[in-house]
Amino acid sequence: MFETGRPKITQGVKILLITQLIGFIGSSIIMNYNEIPLVLFHVKSDNFKIWQVLTYWLTYPGSVFGFLFHMIALWSFGITLENRLGKNKLIGFYIFLVLTAGLINMLLNPFEDYLYGASAAIGGMIMLFVYFYPKSTVLFFIFPIKSIYLVVILGILSLFYGAGLTLCGIALGFIYGIYNYPNDNNLPIFKSEKFKSIFGTKKSKYSEKKSNVYPKPRVIDKNEWEKRKVDEILEKISKKGIDSLTKQEKEFLDKVYKNYTSNIDVDD
Repeated sequence: MFETGRPKITQGVKILLITQLIGFIGSSIIMNYNEIPLVLFHVKSDNFKIWQVLTYWLTYPGSVFGFLFHMIALWSFGITLENRLGKNKLIGFYIFLVLTAGLINMLLNPFEDYLYGASAAIGGMIMLFVYFYPKSTVLFFIFPIKSIYLVVILGILSLFYGAGLTLCGIALGFIYGIYNYPNDNNLPIFKSEKFKSIFGTKKSKYSEKKSNVYPKPRVIDKNEWEKRKVDEILEKISKKGIDSLTKQEKEFLDKVYKNYTSNIDVDD
């Protein structure tokens, strides 16, 4: 499962990959030789420690395939997102996903087993990618599909297997996109006329401010425009004299005078 046509690896993605690799190796060594629980337990569990929220996403106990799968997804979707968001925002988004999803699941998800891995971050990154590029073609293992179908499949599988971290990550990725990039939402459902007719569309504060600075001009008819122009020329004559008029202004007055006299009925 990865995006097609990936560009060269970016700095932010490289930092996240190295961090995940060091965390994977380090947590494996620590958990093999010590009884320190780095995975995330439910808040009511006897094994729960508050700092597990900071370590669980770096651990993959007995799941090398899961680690490799997540890193391939991070590499594939992270590069495109970093080119769009920038290095710092991508890293901040990644950390936001793992910490927030960890806290939510720690408090609300009554799971029996512990949680581990960066499922929340990967689910959120895929969702944000789909938010920006829903019609992009990606590979689901060996099958090319639209990215919007990928996130639907991912969500269904997460529901079926009870993957709370992934579901939470998808939801957080969507909320992050709506909140930070409301005008970049390219999901088809939000572009449909039916959706717009039901929910309507809201103008951004910038649009409202711009409309106030540049109000729509009032359309005036030809007679009103001529009257205003004549008043301006007459005021100019009263202040500077008739010699101050330009050739165009004199021709305009002559034209208006002829049109006016032609519409007056003269008795024989």
